[in-house]
Amino acid sequence: MNMGAWIAIFLVGFAALWVAISYVLSFVGGWRTLAEHYRAPEDITTERNWRFQSGIMSGIMRYNGALSIGTNRTGMRLSMLFLFPGHPTLFIPWSDVTVTAQKRLFVMLTVFQFARAPEATLALRERVAREVLRPFDGTP
Repeated sequence: MNMGAWIAIFLVGFAALWVAISYVLSFVGGWRTLAEHYRAPEDITTERNWRFQSGIMSGIMRYNGALSIGTNRTGMRLSMLFLFPGHPTLFIPWSDVTVTAQKRLFVMLTVFQFARAPEATLALRERVAREVLRPFDGTP
């Protein structure tokens, strides 16, 4: 085989491995569990948006700089960068969200729990969570 064929095989193999790992991580972290209950409708719009955020799913899966969070008066949208297949966009109604504070080492985290999937949690840094949870009072 020539060099071009080897490069093509490597690229296809790498892409397949990336997709497989992304799907496995979505199961391990609980994203797929949330998707069973909270898959977002296609037409969901949010009033406030934070891109390239970091969070910890179910206490084990770190999404560093790959998480997008959006909110509106009825709930919270969670999505991942397009580079991570297997993570469908979620929309969780506020009525299904409970929040607790947790200190991990020297960092204060806010942990979001979800009524229909209590085993899947999302932990955000306190500063980000405070913005996400800020009431809709007419200010952008």
